[in-house]
Amino acid sequence: MPLYNPTAPDTVNLKTERAMAPSTFIAESRSRIRLGTTSTPTSGTLYLVPIHLAAGTVISNISYASNTGITSPTNWWFILLDSSFVGVAVTADQTNTAWGNNTTKTVAIAATQAGAASTFTTTYTGIHYTGIVYVGSALTLASEGSLTSALGGVTPMFGNSNTGQTTPPVITAGAFTATTPSGGIQQHYSYLT
Repeated sequence: MPLYNPTAPDTVNLKTERAMAPSTFIAESRSRIRLGTTSTPTSGTLYLVPIHLAAGTVISNISYASNTGITSPTNWWFILLDSSFVGVAVTADQTNTAWGNNTTKTVAIAATQAGAASTFTTTYTGIHYTGIVYVGSALTLASEGSLTSALGGVTPMFGNSNTGQTTPPVITAGAFTATTPSGGIQQHYSYLT
């Protein structure tokens, strides 16, 4: 999946997409087929979507766009994984920080496999995965609908992965590998800056 060019002409609702995106994003995960407008991950379950990244991309933040936010969460955090579902960067737990409706949340990288860090640099060109875990009332994410097309000649898995999650995992030295997600869940927007 090529990197999204926010200045290129497009027939899909670019005004809405641009409004949700952080002003300086370097990549986003989304399909080009609009089959739905929201996605509802399950509380306490790691939810993954594929994102294509070039080698040498420096990532400082992970962002997600809500449709319906969470008013009383106990935990929520974001993670970046490689093509083998191994955690390579994770944010800090945002604990009980509220997340409003129609709001894009941008959270800084807090750790990589090397330990505490504020950035992660990709080592290969290809599919990576962004992930979200929240614990609380139903969170609905802005979405592009079911992903039915291949990305870059492969059909990556996406959807629900590890269950029973609360706080971010330890990822140092590749200590966290997510289970293969189940496909068919709606693709939602995530952004890397």
